[in-house]
Amino acid sequence: MPVPIFRLTLSRFTGNPAAVVEVPLCGHATLASAWVVLERLRQERQSVAFLTRSGPPRVRRHGPACSLDFSSKPATRIGCVPYLEGQVEV
Repeated sequence: MPVPIFRLTLSRFTGNPAAVVEVPLCGHATLASAWVVLERLRQERQSVAFLTRSGPPRVRRHGPACSLDFSSKPATRIGCVPYLEGQVEV
């Protein structure tokens, strides 16, 4: 029987007290939060998933290291930025 995913809500904010804004993604803060969960709070767990504005990033333990699976959105084609036209081969 697979172990259920351990999910927590995670919000990340800018550090500017004059303009506090929730940011959708901050990899360093996500990894740091996961380290606390996996190393201090739930040592029996091998992974943790967070509920965030940018989707459900999941962090997995690999021995002493951790890896972060970023949530992704489908790619969309955009036009060339005018000042790059002719500068980049696609």
